[in-house]
Amino acid sequence: MKDIKTTALKLAEKYEERYKEWCKENPGKIMNGNIIKVDPLKKASYCKDIDEIRAMRTYYDIALRSAEGPNGFSFSRDVMDELLEELI
Repeated sequence: MKDIKTTALKLAEKYEERYKEWCKENPGKIMNGNIIKVDPLKKASYCKDIDEIRAMRTYYDIALRSAEGPNGFSFSRDVMDELLEELI
């Protein structure tokens, strides 16, 4: 199994770079799904094991189902899936 902290932060860096490129291509616009994915990845870098990442994924899934109005929980849930795939 890969190191959780290193893998999560590497993915966060990838999405942060994508966001920066998107900003260059879309001046004046501020929100993009790539930047929303960075925060949960940085939080996941503190997880001790796969079970904690699965718990985070479950939290974001429940938050998405219970949310009213626009939110970024689908991005957070999806990036946890991506992180799990990288780690397993």
